[in-house]
Amino acid sequence: MPTTATVAISEQILLVKVAAEANNNKFYELILRTDGMVIARYGRVGSPKGQIKEYTGGQTTFAKKLKEKCGEGYRIVQNDQSSSDALSPSVVQSAAKAALGAGDPITDELVDLLASVNRHTIQVQSGGLITPTASGGMETALGPVSPAAVAAARLQLDAAAHGDIDAVNEYLMLVPQQMPRARGWEHQFSEPRFLADQRDFLDQLDAAVRVGSAGAAGARAQFRYRLEHVADDSAKVAQLRRAYERTRDRSHDCSALQLHRVWTVTDTTGTDTWAGLRDQLGNVQWLWHGSQPENVLSILARGLYCPPTTGSSIRVTGRMFGDGIYLSDHSTKALNYSYGYWAGTRTRHTRCFMLSAQVVMGNELTTTASDTPHGVVARMRHRDAATGQPYHSLNVRAGTCRVYNNEMIVPDPRQIRLRYLAEFR
Repeated sequence: MPTTATVAISEQILLVKVAAEANNNKFYELILRTDGMVIARYGRVGSPKGQIKEYTGGQTTFAKKLKEKCGEGYRIVQNDQSSSDALSPSVVQSAAKAALGAGDPITDELVDLLASVNRHTIQVQSGGLITPTASGGMETALGPVSPAAVAAARLQLDAAAHGDIDAVNEYLMLVPQQMPRARGWEHQFSEPRFLADQRDFLDQLDAAVRVGSAGAAGARAQFRYRLEHVADDSAKVAQLRRAYERTRDRSHDCSALQLHRVWTVTDTTGTDTWAGLRDQLGNVQWLWHGSQPENVLSILARGLYCPPTTGSSIRVTGRMFGDGIYLSDHSTKALNYSYGYWAGTRTRHTRCFMLSAQVVMGNELTTTASDTPHGVVARMRHRDAATGQPYHSLNVRAGTCRVYNNEMIVPDPRQIRLRYLAEFR
């Protein structure tokens, strides 16, 4: 009998069924071939291949099986039917590079790397159900993942963080991904670290969808920032290298890495808001922000952000000092985030990235030896007793609050002006 690989596919649909309380996280893929055979592939999300059954009967059987599965609680994965996948990878990659300001071989190679690790992470986390398209975006068996699905998933994740089990089910039907086989995995949605990882995953997916949607439409992908490679022998590279060396801590796992290349980062939306905060609040500091390679593309697409902790966009970072953008003036402290040390896994990246930023710290709450993390977070909500002014940032000093290196947290991403992207190897 001919295999699916040798017979053209007439129609293909991916369905998922998620019922966390019953430990269900299943997929069901239906394929209608032009020879009239119907192939059903099904199993738990993340299974290497799943089970396969073949049926005769063509379109009639296909429609019957689809109706049957929908009646059992399966649902078709939301997709973007308007997207086309007819463009070649090279055409769309060129569009993505143009959006980021590429044009020289060095920056082109960087964009290729960032797009590659972004897509690979999505494919692994989704258990293979969300995969790269030929146009550079992401798709399920039904078609390209839609921006609407990503936006809806964010809202469902916010509700899931508050213990809404229906929102957990809805979330995993919008963005299918692998979950543990043992019962009780839905409780992960109340864990800050897990929620932070899921929000990173949605950011990665959002960046990939931007590239894929724009490429399919023949348009330039919308990225907030543009990049320009800085000559390796320039004074700016030398300055950043000195800044890195000045606070390099040899006890950090990543400390053997060396500054390799630097790009300027230009905000295409303008910096008027940042400049206004600088003039109003003052106290501008140069700080480092480290991020794992798979997250860099999403930062370039939409910037650093931290939604408020109220309303429909709850941000649970899973970090010691609550919500906010975390930075440091200790270079290898920040670089360890990119290296993978703080991720709690054994994975270590050989190409790591940090952003050098001008940060409006304004009125800082600076910690002392008697402070505790919980107490500091509570104090941030009140005004400075000495001046009557609100606090605009938190400056956690090494040796206080159980931290070994300085850590700065700002609640408003508008206080941060990204200036340089630095690669370390």
